[in-house]
Amino acid sequence: MQGPRHECVGVHFAFLIRLLWGMSWDMHELPIAIPDPDVVLALEPEELGATILFLLRARGGSFHPHNCMMEVLSGGDRSRGVPNYSKDRCSEITIAISEAFAWLKAQGLVVPKPGDTGGWMILSRRACRFESEEDVQQFRMARNMNRDLLHPAIAEKVWLAFVRGDFAEAVFTAMRAVEVCVRWRYPCATSGGWLRNRLERS
Repeated sequence: MQGPRHECVGVHFAFLIRLLWGMSWDMHELPIAIPDPDVVLALEPEELGATILFLLRARGGSFHPHNCMMEVLSGGDRSRGVPNYSKDRCSEITIAISEAFAWLKAQGLVVPKPGDTGGWMILSRRACRFESEEDVQQFRMARNMNRDLLHPAIAEKVWLAFVRGDFAEAVFTAMRAVEVCVRWRYPCATSGGWLRNRLERS
C-alpha cells in the first residue's frame, strides 16, 4: 500500500498542468497541489518548501509569509473549484507551512524585498533558477555535503562547485587533483591504463 509520500508523484504533474493552462496560482491552491492533509504533514520541511517555492514562483512578484498563511487558513475558493483543508487540520498544516518557510529562508531561497521593512519577501536569484524538483533536490544534497570529509588539497574548489550545483565541475576538479597527486608520487605514471591498474590493485 502506498503511503502519503508516494501520492506526491502526481502533485507536481497537476501543478504543471495548471501552469500550462495559464491559471494564476497562490497559496489558496495548495489544497489542489496537495489535496490530502496527511501528505502535507508527512512531508519534510524541505519537501513542502519546494512545493511552496514553485507556487510562489508561479504567482510572481513579492509576497508576505503571513498573508500566505492566511490564504490557507481562510479556506479555498469554491467558485473557482478550489477546495480547502478541514478546519480541524488547519493548525497542524499551519505549523508545517511555517517550517517550510523557515527552511526556505534559512537556505536563502526567499529573501526580504529590497527597500521594504514590512516583512514582504521575494524569491532569491537562486530560487528563480530552479526549473524542477530535481534542481531543488540537488541543491539540498549539495548543502548537506560535509566539507570536512574532503581532502584539504581539493576541499575549497570542489566544495564550492558542489554547493553551486556544478557537479560536473566538482567531479572534474577532484579527479584532476587525484591525477596530479598520483603523477607526482609515481613519475612513471604516464598512461591512463597504468593509473587504472594501479588504483585497482590498491
